[in-house]
Amino acid sequence: MGADHRAAVGQVHEFLQISAEILVVLVRQEGLEGDGFGGVARGRNDVDRVVAIASLVEQESEFVHPGPLFWVTGLYRASRLEGNVNPGVYHGSAGPRGRKPLPGALPESTLARDKPGAPGPLCAMTPISRFIATLLVAASAGLEGAVSRAADAVPVWPEAGMPGDRTAAPESEVPRNDGFHRRTHVSQPTLTRFPASNPQTTPTPAMIVCPGGGYRYVVVDKEGSEIAAWLNANGIAALVLKYRVPDNREGALQDLQRAVSLTRTRAAEWNLDPRQIGVIGFSAGGHLAARVSTQFEERAYPAIDAVDQASCRPDFAVLIYPAYLDDQQGHVSPDLDPTANIPPTLLVHSEDDRTHVPGSKVYHAALETAKVPHKFQLYPTGGHGYGLHCEQDARAWPEDALEWLASIGIR
Repeated sequence: MGADHRAAVGQVHEFLQISAEILVVLVRQEGLEGDGFGGVARGRNDVDRVVAIASLVEQESEFVHPGPLFWVTGLYRASRLEGNVNPGVYHGSAGPRGRKPLPGALPESTLARDKPGAPGPLCAMTPISRFIATLLVAASAGLEGAVSRAADAVPVWPEAGMPGDRTAAPESEVPRNDGFHRRTHVSQPTLTRFPASNPQTTPTPAMIVCPGGGYRYVVVDKEGSEIAAWLNANGIAALVLKYRVPDNREGALQDLQRAVSLTRTRAAEWNLDPRQIGVIGFSAGGHLAARVSTQFEERAYPAIDAVDQASCRPDFAVLIYPAYLDDQQGHVSPDLDPTANIPPTLLVHSEDDRTHVPGSKVYHAALETAKVPHKFQLYPTGGHGYGLHCEQDARAWPEDALEWLASIGIR
């Protein structure tokens, strides 16, 4: 399963690398460098070219939809962040350099201008439009296979053994028009495993990914599977936690405590280093990750089996634009214990996230007082809820996070 997943993802990565270069060539051929495409063709990384061009093309054709667009480019973006290029990835704008695209891509002749009177919806599109459409069709097929093979969802709790409350409503999607997936009414928590790319013979570090959603829903891709892909591309296994929602903070904490212990007890089976099990959380998921890194001496539920004999303390924590860290009166939130034996922690936030950055500053001060090894990475701009899609100063967070992880021995 792991090998099939890595092979499929590798094909998609290579196809999109080629696609980005061809897009730049098409922009120049179409004479669009002075239009909205100009900034795309000059100096941005490949995936930003794909996203920016496709966003413009999407305005002229219903064929290109932002949902599959960001689904396809999200995984690619994860491994092609500026300053974090995997070995073997090439640069430039001279074309595919002899590499073959995935099966299903339109031949080069199809990229020429339409012949007058040619029928069909693709013929109403410019060469760039058709290329983006082809990119989505071919890469979506590859990713769909990769994701289906990767989706090894493991129940967090044994059947009939889950403590606490749960929703009685069936799990469902929260509709939005941004192409990302939000799941609510989660009553059966799961850990979806994403093994590290290029696995070594030695066990790898692992991070449990806690998506955000205000404890109302869980954003399973933007702050889940996309983050897993980024971690995988950098040699770190990922396990995306779908925790109980809505409005069930104690249930979510129980789920994450159990997930840490479960990952540790199955570390040998999953080829993980049980001494390098970390957590990474976004927004509400960042708050959840902070809670599990301060509340581990006593579980939020009675032990139910041997899994609960393993420690639920993560070995390190990364909190990305975390929410709810303060009581809005200048103190650490009462559900956090800054005096605990807190593991090394990275806080990432932006000054312009006015609602939640005060909590990170308060928590940072508390960690300073407690002499907890940590770093507070504060950017001028970035806002909130961007995942790997930030276009402001906080776009540097993935590279900075990898540097911090290396500094504490996670590599």
